[in-house]
Amino acid sequence: MALKYYLNGNVQPRDEGFTITRQFYALDDKAGSTPLTKAKAGDLVREHLTIVAPVERRNVQIEDFIPAGLEIVDLSLATESKELRFNEIEVKASEIYPDFKEIRDDRAYIFTSHLDPGVYEFDYYLRALVPGSYSQLPAIVSEMYTPENFGRTGSASFQVTN
Repeated sequence: MALKYYLNGNVQPRDEGFTITRQFYALDDKAGSTPLTKAKAGDLVREHLTIVAPVERRNVQIEDFIPAGLEIVDLSLATESKELRFNEIEVKASEIYPDFKEIRDDRAYIFTSHLDPGVYEFDYYLRALVPGSYSQLPAIVSEMYTPENFGRTGSASFQVTN
């Protein structure tokens, strides 16, 4: 039997074997010094995930839900700006190199078969599209076959302005 539960309202972060944090930054904020809670329609923002695995983990999945007024920039498409690929940041920890990555309208799904103990970072880009105030559901990291080992960010709100 597989059960899922849905959370309402203000959700607090939770650490049950993983720690995960999520922040949005302007493209020119390479140091990650000023997290964003709003962006103008048409702006590109960088999303930064930090995952802490205190022990070795296998079959790790990350499901990152994005606010409804934004879309994930798919750099594999020929219509996207290739200069974002060269927008290097200073990564302070190990990067996650996913075995599988899936981009959906409302989330990014990342899978890796193995994580050694340590701190890992993963970045990607979002485009603000539709003005409004949106709920930001928690990002979740867990082991696929032992989902009781998980971590989640807290919920928040994100605003897209004209």
